[in-house]
Amino acid sequence: MSESTYQQKYDKAQEACAVQVAIVQPWLKQFMEEYNKDHPGAMGTCMYDNGQEDKVRITTSPFGDFYWNTEEGKALMKRQKSNEVGLYYVMGAGAAFVIEYSPAKPALFLYEGQLVQGVHQEPIGAYFLYTEPYTNETKQAAVPMNVALAAQELNSAQNYLGAVYGCMLEAQRRSW
Repeated sequence: MSESTYQQKYDKAQEACAVQVAIVQPWLKQFMEEYNKDHPGAMGTCMYDNGQEDKVRITTSPFGDFYWNTEEGKALMKRQKSNEVGLYYVMGAGAAFVIEYSPAKPALFLYEGQLVQGVHQEPIGAYFLYTEPYTNETKQAAVPMNVALAAQELNSAQNYLGAVYGCMLEAQRRSW
């Protein structure tokens, strides 16, 4: 069996992203539509459509939002560093999925035929942080766990997609 080409890896990575976008994007669109019922036209389409091919971009660092400079935001980021929560930001939307985890428990994992000791944490809760367009207040909304976990998976898939794309460009540049 031959090794996959970068183009094949890229196509497979795009498919993985598309699966997660198909879960996250409709929820974001519905959230925006529900919010706009009470505040007509307040939230734009950046919540669920960034104007690019991938439509929803999830990052693991804050994206231009004042909230992360407040005491609450700093406390949340401190919890992220201690692995109590996972933060997955919707790029350009002033919003983030937050997944809360159980305390870490020792666990054994099978990795490439060897047992490796590590820790295991279960997701125990999730919510969605967003910035009110008119007041710039950060609010919290309920989010289904499957949507929050899909945002987490989308972040990983998009990071991998970017890495494969970089390798693909380098291979083209070097004429491999």
